[in-house]
Amino acid sequence: MDNLSKSLGANLRKARLQQDLSQSELGDRIGIGYSSISLWESGARVPSLLYLGCLCKTLGCSANELLGIRLEPHRDAGKGIEWIASRPDSRSTYFKSNILDGIDLFAAIARDGENLSGIHGLDNRFRHMDHTSVASRVNAALLSGSIRLLDVERDQDHERRLAAEYNLEQCIVGKLDKLPKEGDVDESIRSEAVAFLAAKYCLPFMREAGSIGFTGGSPNGRFFNLLPPFSPELSGIEWSSLLTSIRFPRMAPLSNTANGILSGLFYTQLNPIGYELPFVNLERRGDEYFARSSGSERAELEHARFVLRIARQVNTAFLSVCSPESDYGFFETGFAFPEFTTAFYGLSSADRSACVGDILLKFINRDGNRIGSKEDQLHNDSIVYSINLDDLRDMVSSKKLVWLLAASRKKAQIAKALLVSGMANCLVIDSDTADAL
Repeated sequence: MDNLSKSLGANLRKARLQQDLSQSELGDRIGIGYSSISLWESGARVPSLLYLGCLCKTLGCSANELLGIRLEPHRDAGKGIEWIASRPDSRSTYFKSNILDGIDLFAAIARDGENLSGIHGLDNRFRHMDHTSVASRVNAALLSGSIRLLDVERDQDHERRLAAEYNLEQCIVGKLDKLPKEGDVDESIRSEAVAFLAAKYCLPFMREAGSIGFTGGSPNGRFFNLLPPFSPELSGIEWSSLLTSIRFPRMAPLSNTANGILSGLFYTQLNPIGYELPFVNLERRGDEYFARSSGSERAELEHARFVLRIARQVNTAFLSVCSPESDYGFFETGFAFPEFTTAFYGLSSADRSACVGDILLKFINRDGNRIGSKEDQLHNDSIVYSINLDDLRDMVSSKKLVWLLAASRKKAQIAKALLVSGMANCLVIDSDTADAL
């Protein structure tokens, strides 16, 4: 017990100093006097289970880290990214075959994942997997928390070049040049790395933001999942969904939709203030329809108008992008949006070929302009409710921060369109996407 209390004390002090907190400040956050913190750090006493949980939440660490319990994880720091892969206890809710497979695959990529043949040949479990199956298992392990990134090396040469070329306020590029280059196996890790960098380097900028808006997407979803709970940078912030494209008023916390991300914030952050954006089609948006509405429908329309007004005035926005070749059919596993896919294939062949992707689910070309006839654009608007592209340009021109989180090489064209058209002025990407830009 004596060794454990001393180990806990040393680890507690280290975690507190990493968060730049005094003993009094830490005590205030968990509702206890600084003298108790001092006794815990000296090893004279140990915190109760209740206070141990409060310490973990406040300092953003696990009980194992504070207690100094080592799980003999696989670690690798020689491939441009340092990570840790711990196998969960057999009693854990995460003790599932796909998550365990994901941990093994992740470790294999860290050790010798220069090509997929090496990964697929590990054993019979992986030999017949396609790229999607491998990626989904790695992603499951990431979502479970069994895999954690510890650091990502920044590519400062890329950062300087892109910041100058696109006149960026901020540019963060992760150096991930040693990941496997075949297929999409590395996309889950690439997305996680971009989200990790965003959570690490965007927090200081978020401290000054009174209101933050965001879209959906995997990097955005993981970014908000990785934000430290009860972080002082997030205190008092107003959160707003910038887009809705589905009729369900609320999504599961792990959903990558904007409303789903907001639901997750309600679960993980201290006293969050947030506004979901209801689904309102083109017909229901008009003033005449609003004047005729009543009851619960009128309340929904009033709320939608309110959220859009808030969204147009946010200090900071976080955007993810979609591209035609990768995800116009399924934006995330289990949620299909056939109306939007139908709108895309309803365009002329010339317009479809000119579409490099979308922002806020409005099809745009290489110059960042909307494509399609007026009728096409109205049809598109009828299934998507969001702020306008011009609102983003106004935010950038007024020096507000509009962050673009991109984790796929396939989406470099749409990222470039957003940058050159002035709809984003801050960027978090990986080195391969930087090459494509």
